[in-house]
Amino acid sequence: MNFWNASTRVATAAPEVVARRVAYISQAVPWSPEAMNEMQRMVTEKMTAAVESWWVLCGGALSAGATASVAPPLWWSPEAHAHGQREALLVAHRALQPVSDVVDANILRLREH
Repeated sequence: MNFWNASTRVATAAPEVVARRVAYISQAVPWSPEAMNEMQRMVTEKMTAAVESWWVLCGGALSAGATASVAPPLWWSPEAHAHGQREALLVAHRALQPVSDVVDANILRLREH
């Protein structure tokens, strides 16, 4: 799955996750143990995905900085520019992957309720 597919998937599936969770939590007994678990899951999965994405972005920034400092004159060549764009897109895709995985897992799980 490429960056465009992953971002489109997150953009289209996330509203469905929100709608299904709101419907699930707003049942007749809103403070049931199942609803409380779902609310806690919302918090922990977002924190986990955010941390995973952060580490990917930090690694990508460190990698780009190391490459730039080794050969700065090559940075200005068209080949290096194209390579930098590909690397940036790859890092963005890797950073979006934890979020995409969580959204996909939630869709599958919440559609069963």
